[in-house]
Amino acid sequence: MITDMERAKLDQMAVVDRFIHIRILGLTKWLDPALKDEIYGWPSLKEFSRELVANRMKALEARGLIKMTPNYCLPRNDVICSAASVRMMNEVMVELAVP
Repeated sequence: MITDMERAKLDQMAVVDRFIHIRILGLTKWLDPALKDEIYGWPSLKEFSRELVANRMKALEARGLIKMTPNYCLPRNDVICSAASVRMMNEVMVELAVP
């Protein structure tokens, strides 16, 4: 039986993964083509280890949502990546200093 504390930890992991996934997917559209280093250096992703973000990129590629090259992340599923780009539009506008 799972405890409430363990359930809370699992829920938190899901929230973090979702947060990272949305940023990776959205940035593949906003920065198309998105350099991996641009994604790793994105302000809201800097707080996570490069290894974790790279792992999430691999998971998204395995799901057919993005395509990775040695230096880039490219959108593969345009509908999903576009939806993620809309979800993070305000964040991108602030980072790119668009009034």
